[in-house]
Amino acid sequence: MPESSNSGASFSEFVAQRMADESEFETIEGVAPIRPTGVVAFLLSLFSPACYFGWGMIWAPVASVLFGLFAIRSYTGERPGGITLGKIGILISVLFGMVGGTVHTMRRQTLTSQAEQFAMQFLSTVARGENEIALQLSQPYMARSKAPLRQLYLTPDGQKALETFLTNGITKPVQDDIGDDPDWRVSRPTRLWRGPVNTGSEKAVVCLMDRRGRTNAEAQIGLSLLKDPVDGTLQWHIDYFQNYRERLVSPGKS
Repeated sequence: MPESSNSGASFSEFVAQRMADESEFETIEGVAPIRPTGVVAFLLSLFSPACYFGWGMIWAPVASVLFGLFAIRSYTGERPGGITLGKIGILISVLFGMVGGTVHTMRRQTLTSQAEQFAMQFLSTVARGENEIALQLSQPYMARSKAPLRQLYLTPDGQKALETFLTNGITKPVQDDIGDDPDWRVSRPTRLWRGPVNTGSEKAVVCLMDRRGRTNAEAQIGLSLLKDPVDGTLQWHIDYFQNYRERLVSPGKS
């Protein structure tokens, strides 16, 4: 019995030792032990550039760094394999994770600023009573008319579109209270997200109010960033223009 007890204790000590050594392969004379976490860190680091597409992929470089730090911990005896891969994984993750995340953040800030500026210019056009131009800006670029605008909106269809635009609950207050002296401020955080995969476009919702409080009206302007079919440049386009309304379903995130 004592002999069996000693054997059990020896086995427990062996298991504990293996776990402490990160379950490395048993050392064979002339062959260095391996730390699998170094390999895992390197493989995860290959996903780090995906941070460019959004912070949702930040888990890859973070996990890679954690596995890499565990792989390069101190050791005794012969140098284990996997340490070099762990260091490479950390380097790649920090470099590409930081660069990708920074580029994504800067791009997002730039697009948000552009969307807000375009929305303000559009709302200023509305406030000045340039209804025909505002209506054309509200149309997809493929549907915009080449005919003279005033002539276009003298037709029955044009008159109907103009009447709908003037009675949407936001056009008249903006024109009556603001007029030729627009001064806008962003009233709520601008939402920016990537549209459906088949469109490949960015979408934004910008909310604006008069900076000087001359009207309580709050405009909500939806926009899409589309590629011009002629010269290939990206341009913001108006999707809708209305009084502010709470969304029942929040948009996706980029």
